[in-house]
Amino acid sequence: MVAFDFAANAPYAQWKSGTGVLPFPGTSGDSRGYALKLDYPRLEDGSFDPQPGLLTVPQNKFDGYIQATYPEFLVQRVIVFKRRSTVSTARQAVMSLSA
Repeated sequence: MVAFDFAANAPYAQWKSGTGVLPFPGTSGDSRGYALKLDYPRLEDGSFDPQPGLLTVPQNKFDGYIQATYPEFLVQRVIVFKRRSTVSTARQAVMSLSA
């Protein structure tokens, strides 16, 4: 059971970097930073994750960052959160979150 789907709710988050507010989805290659939803993210080992994920790319500068603030969400007592993340170092960083 998914308690909160970060990829599905990404359009409702406020995205920003050191340059200010960013649109979602962003534009690939934007030097301000960008985030995109990927339906089948490619992992570092070349395989594809069947779960949607987020490609997040920070501002293109030393100590650049990207940040997302999601709307509030009520956490039920019995929910257990699990986080799974994969970082691909060659061309992109992919974060897949599931519960």
